[in-house]
Amino acid sequence: MNTPLVPTIASDIVNALPCLFGPASYSFVRTDTTTEVDYTTAKGAWEAIGFALNPAVDYSAYTVLKVHIDSVTAGIKLKFKINDAQEYNIDDVSVLTNDFTITLTTPLAASSKSFVSLFVNYGVDGAAGSVVFSKLQLSKPVV
Repeated sequence: MNTPLVPTIASDIVNALPCLFGPASYSFVRTDTTTEVDYTTAKGAWEAIGFALNPAVDYSAYTVLKVHIDSVTAGIKLKFKINDAQEYNIDDVSVLTNDFTITLTTPLAASSKSFVSLFVNYGVDGAAGSVVFSKLQLSKPVV
């Protein structure tokens, strides 16, 4: 599914999980509750996947990115890149029972960069692996 996410009016959460996509060196296996991302040894060190944003939507109130990983190849680390500038790393994904919560310090600017990049095992070239996500959400902060 390569269509942009469009938050519904008054929605506090945007579910990006079913919208992950990327180059042919990745495969995406989707169920009702998870998305498994497998990559081959052909993966480049800085090859990205991610999800699209609708450039006509104001996402500035969505300042939290929540990630939950159900299973992962040992040693994998993740890097999210927002607005093609701000980077947020999850370098230890061994705690599989917790949500990883990332507070975005700069508002999403979908009108100028309508894609959130995700580098799986960033900086590592040629090693195959997989990661199963059960949550990938943009949300408004809880007040």
